[in-house]
Amino acid sequence: MQVNACGNQLSNLGSSFSEKSIQNNSTITNDSVVAVASIFSEFSPMDVVGEITKYADFDTLKVLLSVSKNINTVIFSQNEERSKLVKGVAFGKEEWLKFYDLDIGNEPLLSRDNIKMFNSPDPSDPTKRLIDTHLLTLIPKGVSVTSFGELAKKHFPTRRAYRDAYQPILDVVATPNEKSYWALMSKDVLNGSRNKSFETQQKMVAVLSQNANVNCEIPSALEAAVSILTHQVRSGERLFSDNPLTATRCLEVFKGFQGVGGFARLASGSTTTTMSTTSLALRPCGSSGHWSLDNWPLFEGLGFLAFGFWRTQDRLT
Repeated sequence: MQVNACGNQLSNLGSSFSEKSIQNNSTITNDSVVAVASIFSEFSPMDVVGEITKYADFDTLKVLLSVSKNINTVIFSQNEERSKLVKGVAFGKEEWLKFYDLDIGNEPLLSRDNIKMFNSPDPSDPTKRLIDTHLLTLIPKGVSVTSFGELAKKHFPTRRAYRDAYQPILDVVATPNEKSYWALMSKDVLNGSRNKSFETQQKMVAVLSQNANVNCEIPSALEAAVSILTHQVRSGERLFSDNPLTATRCLEVFKGFQGVGGFARLASGSTTTTMSTTSLALRPCGSSGHWSLDNWPLFEGLGFLAFGFWRTQDRLT
């Protein structure tokens, strides 16, 4: 198998007050932030407040949201503008409702640095932007691998949700997601990672992390399945397919099984073929398996990133 992983350490222009208080051994607290911001918002024009919130980091924005309705409005207005910049690329609230009849509530916020990062060169191919080589997908609160398989049946009515998926594995990944967040997952694999041991792949990720100045991690089964299949449903493009057989190693490990992929094109009759989620497989790893793990997902929690997957760690609502 192979693994995915790479991204940029976020560097926000505005540090959170809590982080500064630790660095300076000061006694500034979130209550202090609220008090100061309340006074500031009362006497300063909202366009000035808007300029300041543009540069606030995730923790500070969470605090500012509780200050006043005006600041709350400014922050969410900025988020709407940033969301427009990735419209047509991101699979967000609007797409979940359109393709799965699922209302996910408020979208997690996208920071100014997120948008900058999306438009930055891909560490694996500097001639392309990250947003062009990755899938930006909202992972909704309350969804699990199991429940998403049921949702996916709407688009593949003649097929089971998952094929070759060992039931004990599905039991492991049946826990609902605790919060909504964005994930940015690479569409392709790290060169040279096919058919390597997990230990070798981990070393490759470490080297990539060092060279690209990023933190690297592996996606969860939920992140991989949701990112891959929502992209297929919307665009018709089948990633992590069977030619060659491709899967992504996941965070969850159960008795040597930890892969998601192998999305084959299956016959739906004697003369036609269709794409199907039945090929979603949690594939065996180890010396006896020859499955390739081709996705190096990049995570970012408005603080860290892993190639292929970028994950926001928290919500501002």
